[in-house]
Amino acid sequence: MAPPLSAGSYHMDIKVGGDSMMARLLRTMISGFNSSSDLNIQSDNQACMSPPSSLSAEVYVSCAACVLLVALFSCLQVYTNRLRRVIAAFYHPKREKKRVLFLYNLQLNRRISSPDRKTSISRGQRNRTVFKRLSSWRHHLFQRRQQEVSDLEETHYACG
Repeated sequence: MAPPLSAGSYHMDIKVGGDSMMARLLRTMISGFNSSSDLNIQSDNQACMSPPSSLSAEVYVSCAACVLLVALFSCLQVYTNRLRRVIAAFYHPKREKKRVLFLYNLQLNRRISSPDRKTSISRGQRNRTVFKRLSSWRHHLFQRRQQEVSDLEETHYACG
């Protein structure tokens, strides 16, 4: 493979017009900046690079083991936190009781102040399971049919 080649050129020409003494002074000073040049630079970094080589199986195994170890630790972190709490509760039972009461009260306060509960209470409904809703729907439907049957019996006219 051929080394990369950078080529280019530039030309800079500054002209100052006029016949005064100041114009002549500027022409002599700026004439040093007037220049042109052609660039032709070749660079090669192959000498700095090491030859490519494949990694051994041990490197791949050690990388995979590290990733699996991190995943295992992230899964086991929950259980170590629980174990830590159990050990602390064994040595400080009164503090554990305060902690449990605090968490229980916190859960109750969140249930009471949840937006779902507020809307259902304002509508006069409670949180019910699907089974309870279906059974109440069936009950209302059955009551309507009984009422329709009783209304028909009351409005029955006998000819005669």
